[in-house]
Amino acid sequence: MQHRNDKFPTYEQVYPDVHLIGIRHRDINRYRHRKSIEHFKKKLRSLDHLAFEGNERSHRANSELGRLNYEQIALRHFQGQKHFLEENSNYLEILEKQGVSHSLFGMFKAVYGFASAYIESSEMDNLNMRSCLELAKQIYPGYNHANIESIVQVFPLLMADLLKNNELLEACYEGAIQFNSYLTRVRDHAIYVPGIEKLRTDFEGQIGVVLGLNHVGYVRDLLLCDIRPEYIRWKPYTEKLDTKPQNGIRFLEEFVKKHFESSPAA
Repeated sequence: MQHRNDKFPTYEQVYPDVHLIGIRHRDINRYRHRKSIEHFKKKLRSLDHLAFEGNERSHRANSELGRLNYEQIALRHFQGQKHFLEENSNYLEILEKQGVSHSLFGMFKAVYGFASAYIESSEMDNLNMRSCLELAKQIYPGYNHANIESIVQVFPLLMADLLKNNELLEACYEGAIQFNSYLTRVRDHAIYVPGIEKLRTDFEGQIGVVLGLNHVGYVRDLLLCDIRPEYIRWKPYTEKLDTKPQNGIRFLEEFVKKHFESSPAA
């Protein structure tokens, strides 16, 4: 098996019928990756079913942009049955069970998008913010219930606080990064592993699963667990973090409580 930091796909057989294929979600150079692409296509030809992260709509949107990455190569060249592990999932419902409200989920994604852009270029307008949140609808099923309009409306109030306190901005950004990490593990527990097990139950033949490299090791370990633990809820997860991201998270939680506590989506 290739190392986790390898820029080419990794291949790991977990069960006799399940193969995890780890990739990076980034565009590739066809010439530099030509040998790897051929090996990738050869692996695809050995499979009867191929599962992907995300839903079909998000992959179709990437295809329309003309992107060249391993996911798009698989979608174009795989001749068997394709499955999308998040097609019928609902992130908001899953996260609510973990203790994360609709509005807090939306605000974390907004803060991450804003802070990333601001740290890089010192500017981020409401149009870009709205585009960032609208894109999340394609990536995270159920995100449309996060009340994007309300988030866009109150975000300037949050921005005013963050832009006059660089330390607070950095704390909120680090908190948003920790939320993304938490969401990654929640996806593994609540969506990917159950989805893979359902494929094994419902279909015969060889099953390939194309996942981001940051998912592969964790998904593998969960699949091989005799007794699978429930994933930690949001509050105890945050209590184990360093002080800086904890402070950012608490600030955002209080902001959401103040501005969304009367909203049905909160």
